[in-house]
Amino acid sequence: MSESKSLARRVALRAALVVVPPLLLLGLSELVLAALGLGGGASHSLGRGFDDQAAYLVPDPEQPGGWVTQIFGDPSFEVHVPPRDERVRVLLFGGSNTQLLPQWRLGETADALADDGRRYEVVNLGRMGYGSARVRILLHQAMSVLRPDVVVIYSGHNEFVERGFATEVEASGGLLRAAADVFSNLRTFRLFEQELRPTQPPPDIDPAQAAFADFTWADAQPVFAAYRDNIEAMCRLSLEAGARVVLCTVVGNDWCPPQVSDSGLPAAEAAEVEQVLRQIVKTFPARFSLFPGGAVTRLRVGFWFSGRIPVEFPDPVLRPLSGFLAHSPELVRGDVRSDSVEGCLWPATTTWNAQVRGLMTLLEANVADEPTDAERAALQQIAEALDDVLAKAPHHARALFLAGQVSTLLGDASRGARQLVDAATYDCAPRRGNPTTNGLVREVAESLPEVVFYDAASEFAAACPDGTVGYEVMMDGCHLQPGARVALLDELAAIVVSLR
Repeated sequence: MSESKSLARRVALRAALVVVPPLLLLGLSELVLAALGLGGGASHSLGRGFDDQAAYLVPDPEQPGGWVTQIFGDPSFEVHVPPRDERVRVLLFGGSNTQLLPQWRLGETADALADDGRRYEVVNLGRMGYGSARVRILLHQAMSVLRPDVVVIYSGHNEFVERGFATEVEASGGLLRAAADVFSNLRTFRLFEQELRPTQPPPDIDPAQAAFADFTWADAQPVFAAYRDNIEAMCRLSLEAGARVVLCTVVGNDWCPPQVSDSGLPAAEAAEVEQVLRQIVKTFPARFSLFPGGAVTRLRVGFWFSGRIPVEFPDPVLRPLSGFLAHSPELVRGDVRSDSVEGCLWPATTTWNAQVRGLMTLLEANVADEPTDAERAALQQIAEALDDVLAKAPHHARALFLAGQVSTLLGDASRGARQLVDAATYDCAPRRGNPTTNGLVREVAESLPEVVFYDAASEFAAACPDGTVGYEVMMDGCHLQPGARVALLDELAAIVVSLR
């Protein structure tokens, strides 16, 4: 035997001694866990939701004739759908906003409103982080096996979130992703994952925004166009399956700063604009500033439930709501029902964490306090600087937001409202429904007269002061306050019952 062959054998033997024992141990671990019934559950993938060849609804072994979702990667979160009965079946589709909706409220309200003896079954197929591309795939599969009578589509917050996920999945590479998928479906991996997973699912998903940091308005157009195509396709798929469709615009927070701005200017002029905006943020009167230290305070749903604020702190007084939002409905978190704060839609202030309390204090000052003479003088200078910026870059989203805030503080609430709405409109990577995406929903509804259209965004805006939606209704940029979810479902229940 040659020396080279002998060396090759020694290398192979050493490699085997390194690799084989762990594989044998892993195999033994899988057998033991299988015998104990541990680490099982629905298979999942790094690309879950994007693969239209994967099955996201499968026969439910726990109830013959029923179905169970495979969209969460954790059996405890999957949705079990019983066999069809005589009830009117309503399916809800969308992202985390839809997932957070207490579907029992829609069913109970519809049952109470129906005067012909009909009863309603509501199945919530919302999934956190899902944008219209993944909702479309799930809806397509659900139509044939779940056979709904009514489909409600409330989707539009996650288009750029989902695009970020899709980019990550594509970047992972075929072989690497396949290997990771195999490992992620081992019982050993699942057991560790289940032990380390929080007891509650994350309130939303926050992928890195680096891919969109330099997005321009032109860059955003293909994402908007894909959203419109997906919404229209979902409506057509549902109609072709014989279901009635309720298509909704989605409610976004006009008082939450935009994600990405585009000045539309050459690089040198754009840099000058950004320098002016940084200086404006630095000189903004501190007790009104929503950009402390130049950073945006962004809340998460869990912040409203994860802290303990001393009860001696007074509840903040923000803007009064009107219409169907004027009265506090019963609040809910999951399936837990609780009393509301009098006159408010948010959860009890004793559950808030410090970030929520701090932001609510700032917002209360913005809408309820009078600036001092010194603050007013500083705000007037800022207003003039912003007018100069917007003369050069009229669609700069962050400049429009700051201008809306300043106009409101200086007493011109109508102008401030228009500027805040424009800021949301021209966000180049929005993570909420806004006038741009909602305009596309309205286009689809107008093109399909068979679709029942509910303009939730307009209805909520009409019930909010000056037509701008804020934290009185929203928990962050896109998630509705608990009471607002109930109010939305009560409105939808009346629409669903009216369908024949």
